[in-house]
Amino acid sequence: MCVLGKSFGFSSGSFSFTNLDLTNATNHTRTRCGAFNETLKMNRSHRKILAENLRHYLSGRITNFEFMDRIEPIYPTNDKGVKAVENSFWYCYDDLRKHKNTGKDKLTDEAENHIRRFILFLKSDNEYEWKDPKFSNPIKWILSLITFGIYPKKAEESESENIELGDERVWPFFRQTEFEKEINEPKYLNKKRHHNTV
Repeated sequence: MCVLGKSFGFSSGSFSFTNLDLTNATNHTRTRCGAFNETLKMNRSHRKILAENLRHYLSGRITNFEFMDRIEPIYPTNDKGVKAVENSFWYCYDDLRKHKNTGKDKLTDEAENHIRRFILFLKSDNEYEWKDPKFSNPIKWILSLITFGIYPKKAEESESENIELGDERVWPFFRQTEFEKEINEPKYLNKKRHHNTV
């Protein structure tokens, strides 16, 4: 998953706060989608908001700050899939400096392909079946510190169960067959194809 544009680095188990640009940071400090709750169910409205704005950011149509402002209505969402996708996408842009997905700030082809899969998932009818969000290493490291190592052990148990049952290659889909179905019958992409907006 993309770990791009964030203000921290993670190397050899330590944080490196370098090259911070705090311009306009105050107005765009916000609470993200929050903690994961296995009882949460699909919210079609929230999925639509996130999917459309992911697409607009990916195309370079809106800035990162516009993206953040536009998805603010989904905080806090009641959809675990929205929570997981938004938490993962957070690592793909800099939330302290205004920019678009262009030039030096443009995501890699691999990262953009991940995000296109996020959009396909959000526009599908699939529930989010993973047991917990796909936290990246910096988050695990912080949680390890504040829980005296308890979190990683429990998270690794859940992650092991996820890996046994789900296919990480198609996350946030849970199964390859679900992803392939959306590739062949994409509700959102087919609907927009004739308008050249994807």
